[in-house]
Amino acid sequence: MSFKIIALGVFLALSALAYIYISSKFMSKKIVRQRLEEIIKEQYNNAWNVTDITRHFNEGNMNPNMFAITFADKANPDIQFFTYWDAKIEKLYSYGFNDNPPTLNDLYNKAIATYEMEEDIKSQMGDQVKNVVFEYNKITIVTDFEVDRAFMLQASKDLCKALETYPEDWNLSVNIYFTTLESSYNPFYVYITPDVDDPDEISSQNFNSFTFHISRQETTEITALVKKVNQTFGKQVVKDTDNQSRLTDGVPLTWLHQENITDLYALFYIEKIPEKKHMVSPYVGFLVVKYNLDTKELIKKEMQVFEQLDFDNLYAKIENTLPKEYHVSYTAE
Repeated sequence: MSFKIIALGVFLALSALAYIYISSKFMSKKIVRQRLEEIIKEQYNNAWNVTDITRHFNEGNMNPNMFAITFADKANPDIQFFTYWDAKIEKLYSYGFNDNPPTLNDLYNKAIATYEMEEDIKSQMGDQVKNVVFEYNKITIVTDFEVDRAFMLQASKDLCKALETYPEDWNLSVNIYFTTLESSYNPFYVYITPDVDDPDEISSQNFNSFTFHISRQETTEITALVKKVNQTFGKQVVKDTDNQSRLTDGVPLTWLHQENITDLYALFYIEKIPEKKHMVSPYVGFLVVKYNLDTKELIKKEMQVFEQLDFDNLYAKIENTLPKEYHVSYTAE
């Protein structure tokens, strides 16, 4: 028997033993769920359901029995809370950032307060708003009709007025999106900023800055723009740089006209053509174009190519060359 065959056999045997050992250390999700349900019944008056359980074993905690758990109130499933649970010692895990981690009851009471706050904010939005969906740094306003700029601005004002009554919960910038009951697609959103954009400062949390943007997340409008720019200027960039550089096909940075939300300026990067296929290509320049989302009219504004692109304050430098209607310091008052 050759040495390679013996070595392979030893390796497989050790692998099998390692698998058996590690498996014996892992608690199954089924067992963890059963134990949690017992704890809820015994200690918390059977108040919650375990709606989701996911193993949270990674290089940070090195604990195969760490789980991410989502609970829901049995009386009102819309009240939910989330935590990490060390199933082996049956304790909440705080990642070491808190010497006094919250209890399950603490998390539940916080979830109730959050739910009541969100319901109160929804009630202040008027009959045209059918729902308001809250996420960490994103709020979605749902209607039963396609919204226009005027509605987006007024709804954003109404929402901010409601948020200002909860300064301890809403004291950072947030994106406001708009969808309908039939469709979740709307490329535009409003970015709102409080007077004091600091989580540790709550003395003045009035939202007075409103900026309209178009999403960069694979929207139909931006995809069409990228395609048209490459078709219109792609070969020209290569020619003008003596076959040394080319346009990137990435999503551009944009400045949206704050009054009509139809015209925009877009920044596309220019990269050096690599000598070999898989080499990393440095950015060496940029192309700025003007584009109309309705007519699809495309105009080249500026192109610059350098030995290497200086990113220091590049966005602000370009913005300062644009008409004031495209600047992002728009105030709604």
